[in-house]
This record gives sequence, structure tokens and C-alpha cells, in this order.
Amino acid sequence: MLPPEVWNIVCGQLSQFDLCSLLIVNRDIYEIALAQLYCSITIDYHYTQFDPEYVQTDPLLNTRQTYIRTKPNITAFLKSRKEALLSVRSLQVVHLPQEFIDFETKLAESLPKMENLVYLRIEQPVSLDLLQRAPPNIQHLALSLNSFRKSKYQFASLPLKTLSVGPSNQPDKLLSSLVKHPQKLQGLEYVWPHRKIKLRDLVVSTDSQRQPLDAFANLAHLSLVSAIISPEDLFLRKLESGLKSLCLIDINEIGQSESILDTFRPTRLKRLGIDLRQGSKDSVAPFLNRLPPSSLHELHLVIRYNNLKRIPLETLVDQYIAAIERQSASLRKISLEIRFEKELVEIQEQLSEAQVSRLFMNHAFPALESLRIQAQFAFICKDKLTFFKNLPRLHKLWILGSNAFEKHWGLGNAYPGVFDNWLRIQHLPIGLVNNEPRPKTSLRYIKLDDCLFEIKEKYDAKEIIPRDSIDSWFESQTQVRAVRPLN
Repeated sequence: MLPPEVWNIVCGQLSQFDLCSLLIVNRDIYEIALAQLYCSITIDYHYTQFDPEYVQTDPLLNTRQTYIRTKPNITAFLKSRKEALLSVRSLQVVHLPQEFIDFETKLAESLPKMENLVYLRIEQPVSLDLLQRAPPNIQHLALSLNSFRKSKYQFASLPLKTLSVGPSNQPDKLLSSLVKHPQKLQGLEYVWPHRKIKLRDLVVSTDSQRQPLDAFANLAHLSLVSAIISPEDLFLRKLESGLKSLCLIDINEIGQSESILDTFRPTRLKRLGIDLRQGSKDSVAPFLNRLPPSSLHELHLVIRYNNLKRIPLETLVDQYIAAIERQSASLRKISLEIRFEKELVEIQEQLSEAQVSRLFMNHAFPALESLRIQAQFAFICKDKLTFFKNLPRLHKLWILGSNAFEKHWGLGNAYPGVFDNWLRIQHLPIGLVNNEPRPKTSLRYIKLDDCLFEIKEKYDAKEIIPRDSIDSWFESQTQVRAVRPLN
């Protein structure tokens, strides 16, 4: 019999199905395999064992994740014996089966038994009442709240290091109830309910939603979603010396000539996402230019344009491109979108051929692994050798927008099955990587609008395989998030 330390290493390399087989060998191995099997649980209805992308390591615990997808198996897990649930340290709920309408009730009964739980993430809407009997040692919490169910706030505060919660319009009450030690909180993501700006917000800028962040002096990772801010808010200035990640997503800024970004200079920032609605002035590009060159690792930008802007859209996009160029040496992930808001309608715009050429044909991005842009696929094909030469490490490419490529309707015969859309445009990625002149590239995944393809090596060419079950995984790999579980 090998020592337990060796068995721990062996079990850490096995799949969840092999661990289930190992449970029946003997009692000693049963205890080790059971702890490994239950350590990190992910509930995801989209999971299939034939998708290797799902076989990944838990970012917090550095152990293999165990996936559960069907309602009977989820119910069986929640009814496991207490000694098994004591091994659960990470529980993530990504997608539930649609018929599992009583999941929250069943989870509330089992959650107190997971006494060693340190990471809880639930992306399905739940009530805060779920935390009434939550384990007391949760350090990383991410909850999507059901805004239609009011909470009594009858739960104990937790020793949190990272928190992602919302939507809720009571930030002061919620954060003070959840966070036991505000000075120890390192990552915070707060989501407000989506709301439109009222006329009085435009007239009185001090009516913005005050950010209840004064107590969290040591935040290094901050994300605000659907908030209303004003230049008078000083929360960013108080955090700028230690801030490493910042995401302002779907934010409305109420101000006349100034911006909250005008006096903000975070020198340690590595991860940045900005989706900011402003009036006539756009402060994002000047803010990016104040950051140290080649300092950002991940960047997500949504260029918001409206009829109030003082400059043409093309000029504004050029300013953003110039700011991105300053970070070209260090960027590993880029997401760039353009949205033209006109007469209450949001129109998705694309980068022009000249802008694509300036950004990716004239500059090298030696570290870039993920690229998500709105542009014509033909612009990349036109000079693909230069494109892949300048992006040697590109692994994931996502061309956004329904107009990213010309529609191909076939010869009047529809392809049978679920891959109709994929098969109609499969010739596009095939031509990109296989047609002469053939580029040298490390590209593994390419997504055109809603159709995702995997690229595999096959003899002297590359094989293009349609994939329709890993979209959520691909999106998680290409999106930029400020708050993640911290080791």
C-alpha cells in the first residue's frame, strides 16, 4: 500500500469517473478518493464528459473540479452523508436544469453540513435567505440575487476576502450585513438593478448612487455594474494606490464637463474594463493614456457614442486605438466593442479596415492570447500572415456581430441537424488557417458571431470542428472580470 501522500498526488490527476471507480478498492483509498471527489463541486447542466474544456483545475484550491449536470445527481449530491459534505470546500452553480425549481430549498437544507466550505458561487438567482445557516468560514462568495424576493437579512456576517453580489439597491445595508471584516475584503463586485436615468439625475448630479466603499480601504479588485456615478464621487481616488483590477460595466456618469476618471491615476492597475456612458465628453481615452505604458494585462472597452459627442465616431475610435497601442507589449486579453446609441436604439458598429490594419497589422502584441472585436472577418483574412505574425500567441479569436461576415445561404438545401449555421460558414475558418498562403499560428478556437469552432492539428493541415456546447466556457475565457477568487 502506497503512503497517503502518494495517493493524494495520484487522485489529483484522475478524472471524476476514475475516482468513482477507485472508491470501491479499499477503505483507506476510499477516504482519500472521496475527499478529492467532493473537494470542488461544479453544477453545470451544459457539462458533458466529451468536452475536455470542462476538465480544469479549481483556481482557488488547485484541485480537479467534479461536475454534476442532471437533477437526480444534483439531488443525490445534496443528500450525501455528512462526512462526504464535510469534504466540500468549493461549490459553484453555473447552470441548473430548467425543471429544478426547488433547488434553493434543497441547497438550504444541505449547506449547513458543508462546514469546510470556503468558496460559494451561485450564478442562478437565489434569495439572501439562503445564507441564514451558511457555513461560518466562507471567504469567497458570489451570489446572483433574486430581486423579486425581499430578504430579512437574518444571517451572520462572513470573513470574506472576495464578494460578488447583486442586483440590489441597498448597498450599504447588504455589504455591512455580509462582510465581517471590511478591512480584509480584497475583491468586490456589486450589481445594481438596471435602471434608466431620470430627468432629475441629469439636473442634479449629486443624486448619483453613492458608493458605500469608505469602509473597504484595502480593495485591490473592484467591479461596479449598472451604477450611476458622478465626478463628485471620490471612491476611486481613495483606492487608486492599491487597485489592481477595475471594471465599470454598464455605468452611467452624470456630469457636465468633468469626469470621475479625470483625476484617477492607478499606477498598479493590471486588469481594466470600462463600459461608460457619458455626455459630450469622452474621458476614457485620456485616462488610458495616463496609465503607464505596457502595464495592463487584460482590457475590455465598450466605446459608447451618441449624438451629443463633440467629435466624429471615427476620430473617437482612433483615440481608443492609440491608447491600446501603448499597452501592446503586455496585453494578454483584449475585448473591444462599439455601440452607437441613437434615438433610444443601440446600434453595434464595427472597426473599419483602416482601424483593424492600424491596430493589428502595424503593431505586435507578443503576449496576446485572447481577442474579441467587432470587425469584418475579411479584414483579417486580407493580410492574415501579418496578423498572425504580430499575434504569435493568439489562442482564442472572437469576431463579434451578425455582420462580421457575408451570409451564406447555400444552394437552397438546408443542412440537417443542429449545426446548420456552423456548416454554412465553416469554409471561413478553414480558409483562414489552411488556404495558401498558410499562416503559422497557435489559434485553437475561433468564434464568428454565435458559431464557435475548434481548430485541431491533422496531418499537414488543420481540422475545423463545430462546437455548440462550450459557449459559456469560451465566454468565461474571453471576458475580462475584475473580481476572481484569490489564492
